[in-house]
Amino acid sequence: MRCWMWVIAGIVTACAGDVKWEVGAARVSITPDRPVWLAGYKRDGMSEGVHDDIWARAMAIDDGSTTVLILAADLIGLMLPDVNWRKTCRPTTSL
Repeated sequence: MRCWMWVIAGIVTACAGDVKWEVGAARVSITPDRPVWLAGYKRDGMSEGVHDDIWARAMAIDDGSTTVLILAADLIGLMLPDVNWRKTCRPTTSL
């Protein structure tokens, strides 16, 4: 992640000109606090502990007229209801 942040910072710097850029980044642990069903590891198995935390990360880049949001999560996939959050955000945001 840090490598990509440097690459994006370099691109933003090269393209900046007189534009005021705002960039923000965040991450949050999404490691479950209880055993959960695992996909792609054990077909019918529950987790037996935590080896490494899993994370959700976000970065927003804004040039004053356009905002780009990059989201990443340490997941195999998402269920359709989890993906449809964008439809509920649209009335109040520009996502």
